[in-house]
Order: sequence, then structure tokens, then C-alpha cells
Amino acid sequence: MISLEETLDLGRLDAVVSCPVCSSANISPVGKKLTIHPKATSRFSIFSCDNCGHWSTDPLPQQDYLLQLYSEGSLSVYGAGWQKVVSEQFEAKTAEECLGKHGWIVDAERAREPGNYLEIGPGNCAVLRSFEAMNWKCHAIEPGSWSKDRPGFYDSIAQLPDVQFDVAVANDVLEHVSDPRALLSEVSRVLKPGARFYSCFPNADSIRARIQGTNWRMVRPIGHVHYFSKQSAAGLLKGCGYNVRMMRTYDLLIDLDLVEIARSLAHLRVKYACKTIADVMVSGTISALGAGDQWRVVAIRD
Repeated sequence: MISLEETLDLGRLDAVVSCPVCSSANISPVGKKLTIHPKATSRFSIFSCDNCGHWSTDPLPQQDYLLQLYSEGSLSVYGAGWQKVVSEQFEAKTAEECLGKHGWIVDAERAREPGNYLEIGPGNCAVLRSFEAMNWKCHAIEPGSWSKDRPGFYDSIAQLPDVQFDVAVANDVLEHVSDPRALLSEVSRVLKPGARFYSCFPNADSIRARIQGTNWRMVRPIGHVHYFSKQSAAGLLKGCGYNVRMMRTYDLLIDLDLVEIARSLAHLRVKYACKTIADVMVSGTISALGAGDQWRVVAIRD
């Protein structure tokens, strides 16, 4: 049963004394923030590496503890309502309805011969189900309890054999693990030489990160524990056996719901309608400037 009160095991949180990516001891505080638990009582620090620009959470939960929190459905890592939304989408909506910002991956692979596909943290499974529809043999790593009965799903990537997959996807995953280097190395282990790796994760170089600090919308302790600069992400991928082919940013665009805006105007909710339009314009401008909240990466396994 999910606890409605926040109770964290402090003995399983490790102090950050150096950058988790480049190991530099030169780290500076960005600020502090409560966890995403609806009844949060725990406040975590965010540090920035003066060498590579990587942001990390302090103290950093141990990986086995994070996996436990996810498997238990802890609100400290999921926040309020997220698990219910994903479960409902998985059960009730088609892959096309749920693809959203990740449709570019399906498009990139659509013309290729089907092979073996692996997804780390598939969420609502929209990308995975799209690959299944293209006759790929699909597997996934998912610690969440909602997916336990699905064929081809595993609790840990350690259960998979070496040099097995043609494509691996890790969308919105690297920010959730204590040791992204260990995960990327394991993904590299199970990929065939020349296999494609697709990923997206928070951009610590973004305009909002630089201006807002811990008020940046991507800072979500301990649902997110890492935030990547271009230097930290590129160095991490290269060090784990990948050749980065594409690395660009995009912003988390707010949907422009014209019907809802029209209803708002009809009910004289002019302020809401104008704010929605302004938010969409800001997101579009930030994306055009290449300074969005997220990195989008394509890499090839050496």
C-alpha cells in the first residue's frame, strides 16, 4: 500500500562530494527544494559541477533504494497522480494517442528491417507498442508494479544477455537513476555493434535552468536526481562506448488547445486564454533558439 506520508530512509542517501559524471570535486550549490511528494517533508540540495556543468541531487539515493521506491509506488519518486495516468493510458489508449514528443523515434526507425528492441522505463509503452506494430521483437526494463504481468518485461537489465539488441530507447530515464554511467554501460553491453540508442533527458544548459535555478520545472527531487549539460552528457555517452550522432534540445511544448481557448473566451476567462497562448509562444521561441528543457540524443554503439 502506498504511504500518504513521506518517510525516507536517510541511511540509504549518500552525500555528494564530487560530480557523479566527471568526478570533479569543484561543485557549487544551486539551491534546495522539497521532494515531489504531496506531503513533502524532505528538502534536497542541487549542486552544479564547475567543470562539466552537470547538476545532481544531494544527498543522492542509492540505486537499490530508488528501485525499491519505484517498485513500491512511492509518491516521493512518482509524485501525485503520475502512476495512475500512465496505467490508464497503457490500458485505454492506442500507441498513436500516447506517442506525443517521442514519435520522432518511431519515424526514424520506420523504414528499417525489424529486429530486437529494448526500452528502459517504457512509461505508457507508446513507443514500445509502436515498435511491436512494426513487427519488432520488444523487451523492456520496468521496476514499476503496474507492468509486472506483461511478457518481455524485466525488473533489471542484468537479466538480459550480451549483444542482443538492434535498438535501445531510454526516454526520461537517465535523470531517474543514481548512476547513469552504470546504466549506459549495461545498455551498451546488450546492444549489438552499430545499434542505435535513443534518449531524452533534462538540459541543465537550458534558458529556464540558468534563470530559475531550483524553481526550474525539471527540478523534481527525488523523482529527478540528475540534470545534464551538453558537456556532461556527451562525455558520459562517449565514455560508455557510444558515438553521438545527434544531440539537440527541444522544449516541453504546452499544447495549444484551440477549443479550450475558445470556451475560455466565451466564458470571459480572457486571462487564462492569453496566458495559454503566451506559454505556447515562449516554448516555441525557446525551442527555436536551441535552449529547451530537454536533450534529444541519437548515439551509435561502437
